[in-house]
Amino acid sequence: MITYAGYKLVQFFSALTPPALAYPLCALAGSVWFRCAPRRRTAVINNEMRILAHGPGGVPSAGLARHAAREVFVNFCRYLYEFFRFQGLSERWVSENVDIIGLEYLRDALRARGGAIALTIHLGNWELGARVTALSGFPVSAVALEDRGRRAAKLFFREREKCGIRVFGVGNAVKEVLRALARNEVVALLADFDPTDKGVAVNFFGKPVVFSRGPFAIAAKAHAPIVPCAMVRSGAKKFQLIFDAPVLMEEGKRTEEEIIERMERFISAYPSQWCIFRDVWNTSERPGTGA
Repeated sequence: MITYAGYKLVQFFSALTPPALAYPLCALAGSVWFRCAPRRRTAVINNEMRILAHGPGGVPSAGLARHAAREVFVNFCRYLYEFFRFQGLSERWVSENVDIIGLEYLRDALRARGGAIALTIHLGNWELGARVTALSGFPVSAVALEDRGRRAAKLFFREREKCGIRVFGVGNAVKEVLRALARNEVVALLADFDPTDKGVAVNFFGKPVVFSRGPFAIAAKAHAPIVPCAMVRSGAKKFQLIFDAPVLMEEGKRTEEEIIERMERFISAYPSQWCIFRDVWNTSERPGTGA
């Protein structure tokens, strides 16, 4: 885990370093980290093997999975740089750098005046996705883990709030999320971890895993639609913010699996951008990104 001092160093580096220089340095840092972190490297390679095995190419080579895994480390370094660098986003920056797809799905989800859950995963740059959504005119709240340590968590909370995103810690999240939904706001939640050890079992890339029950339980309680979404690196504009069709939780239906299947499609399209550093299919691994 990166320490508070490490995050402060990244924050300092991000403020001073222009993207033209920063991105090659991120590639170097990610490659070095990949070589020097054998436990996380093995976990990510195992994840990539399973993802790629479900792609059109069939069973992947170990070399292909290793290359994709190295890119995961590089992409996480890019994510951290962007998290601290791109604080004051402007509409012009979004217009020049982000292709927003399916925004009408989010608008449709809010028409019932009961809020919407923007459900995403640790793919591409999920933090920038929330910021771009807020800049597009939607009030956005988010629930954030505090697994980085108290001081580091506060640092991340402050940086998010600077961008107009209201942040709730896990401890008081349910009550605050329900209030935000009642105000017809967008609440951004992550699906690909279970911080409570009381998650829901779903079939994920052909094998059962446990993901967070929270988004599904909250959506059912509040009668709020879930809008699967992801912010990925792609195309001439550098990023794509993709919203999928809203899903309503319905009693008696395995709606969770329908939503997880959509998450699978996001990950399958961009496997080297899924920044999870634990073996997802190993039940002994602790939840979280593990970064």
